[in-house]
Amino acid sequence: MDSSAACFDTYQCNYEGFTCKSHLTDCASNYDSLQNEYNALVDKHNELIRDFNSIRDASLKMDETLRDMQDCVYQARTAEDARACAE
Repeated sequence: MDSSAACFDTYQCNYEGFTCKSHLTDCASNYDSLQNEYNALVDKHNELIRDFNSIRDASLKMDETLRDMQDCVYQARTAEDARACAE
């Protein structure tokens, strides 16, 4: 066995019962990098969801305002009534 190998239970790693520490260290480092990348993507995803919800809410409010103004203008009997809809 290599002096840089660490023993594990039988069949734990490559069916030989050991793995090289350097390989294990590289694997752990790659795992940590991938986990950090994943966490950053989750954070970005959550930020995009918050942005989307904020924009959607603003859009719904503007749509409601537009409908209210359209109804007001439609029901206006005079030009003065129609101008008052913008207030």
